[in-house]
Amino acid sequence: MYSKLLSIVIPVYNCKETLPTCLNSILNQEFSNFEIILVDNGSTDASKALCDGYKEKDPRIRVLHLEHGETVEALNSGIEVASGQYLLFMNAADFIEEINIPEEKKQEKHLPDKIWGKLIRRGLLTENDIKFDINNIWADADFCMSLYVHVNTYGDLYDLPSYRHCPPEIVRNSKEWCQKIILTLSKWTSAADLQHQKHEALIHDWMAAMYCGELIPLCGKLTRAEMQIVKHSVDDFAWLLDIRENRLDKIIRILYNVIGAKATGRIIVALRRVMPSIL
Repeated sequence: MYSKLLSIVIPVYNCKETLPTCLNSILNQEFSNFEIILVDNGSTDASKALCDGYKEKDPRIRVLHLEHGETVEALNSGIEVASGQYLLFMNAADFIEEINIPEEKKQEKHLPDKIWGKLIRRGLLTENDIKFDINNIWADADFCMSLYVHVNTYGDLYDLPSYRHCPPEIVRNSKEWCQKIILTLSKWTSAADLQHQKHEALIHDWMAAMYCGELIPLCGKLTRAEMQIVKHSVDDFAWLLDIRENRLDKIIRILYNVIGAKATGRIIVALRRVMPSIL
């Protein structure tokens, strides 16, 4: 695999403080058979100039300048222009200690927990028309599930152990996130039933984690009027409470059956503040 080109796609938006560390961690590697695709998403700070400056210094760096959009739009743009056999999505706040690409070997199939720091065979995406859903606020998780159900051979997907992820602080609109998580659950309910029946158990487990770990707590942050808008859909997916038997799901199942989704969400949010290691 060392002879194969690696395309590193980095979305950029107002990250002038972290971008140099990110890029230098790549450029200082012994491994050199890569291209860096910087996708500037309409930055209003010095990030745009930084991208152009690095491009002038190293011919392996390509820069795309887009109008302000979502991170997933930048990632899709990077996929479209990438020429490497393998892709690596990298957050502009992250860095790599060592690019150590393993020899191709069969690995146990597992569901990726995030998009960052994964070596993905580009053909896996192009052959199965896998891309980020720009209308899905849960697009990274949706993308990971799409990868999982299409991985069939060795060499499709690898972890990069030396990748260091520094997740940004995200400010969420609770109502919008609730509605789009519901759309994701609806999409994968249909997929499990029709297209990917052999993965049904894993898809349902993943959906249950999303429902209990994200959707119910978000319900606790909604106003009464906002909760009325999503209540029917939240209740429609209550069957996911019976999928898993871990501590959080058991607590939510008991509370939900007694006091409903909104009150349960408020309790879970409060418990997470005082017992984060447990919940």
